[in-house]
Amino acid sequence: MKTLLGFLIFASMVTVVFSVPFVDLSTRKLIESPFIEQLKAGSEDGSKVLVFFGYVGCGDICPTTMSILRKLMQVDKSDIAYPQVIFIDIDRHSNTQRASEYAQQFDESFIGYFPENEELNLIKMDFGLNVRLEGEVINHVGKVYLLQREESKWWLTKAYSQNNFDVDDLFDDLSIH
Repeated sequence: MKTLLGFLIFASMVTVVFSVPFVDLSTRKLIESPFIEQLKAGSEDGSKVLVFFGYVGCGDICPTTMSILRKLMQVDKSDIAYPQVIFIDIDRHSNTQRASEYAQQFDESFIGYFPENEELNLIKMDFGLNVRLEGEVINHVGKVYLLQREESKWWLTKAYSQNNFDVDDLFDDLSIH
């Protein structure tokens, strides 16, 4: 009986640990990374930004996520405040032009941003990013972050995981109630 109970507890813990990266997290964290001030970005009403961290050479997570963000911009609804989308290139061998070109191939309104090493380290701490280089591949989680401006401060209010991320989720969170 103890063995069965121990196994059930262990299985439950493993399930929780492995499911956390796939859950959308609502939060409220002040974001003070330098890029947010430099971009002066915002949605149509200046209050919302969607931030995605990726890299130009990514073959799966990045183009899929950017395509979902493009679909959001194509939704023709009057009760949604369209956010500014910011693609932040985490590849140390990239540059601002490549980041901008990549972002704008999905939608002309998207902003591509390339932080220098020191700024990227600050951004990683601010967003809790875990980025690792494994050969030619940059291992990254692929979350999209919703930032909302209140007065002059930007707050991280939600992080969407790549496995539970779709236009309907975004639309619900961005709808004007």
